[in-house]
Amino acid sequence: MWAAYVGASTSALRTWCYAAHATPKASLDFARLLRAVVIAQQCQIWDLQNVLDVIDARTLERMMIRGEVAELMKRQIAPNVYEYLSCQRFIKDKTSRISLARALGLSTEIPS
Repeated sequence: MWAAYVGASTSALRTWCYAAHATPKASLDFARLLRAVVIAQQCQIWDLQNVLDVIDARTLERMMIRGEVAELMKRQIAPNVYEYLSCQRFIKDKTSRISLARALGLSTEIPS
């Protein structure tokens, strides 16, 4: 569904992920959590399990642990995009993180 949404083939999407030094799974998890953060900022609602449509809380927990954002995402108030980008480890390549920050309109550099 992700490939269809961006108008690319599955293999092209995979290739883009690897070119950005990330696995497709890490990229998808990164994007899902980023989407939740953006929705929370717009709607002032921080209900991660419902926003991500995850039924089993253990699935969500594993995703947050993989990205090293478990503590950030368990807060009562949603993190902002800068906080999420600074803490997450789905996308580890510094150049890719800087590109993401620029694409999201953040002028401040994301720490390593």
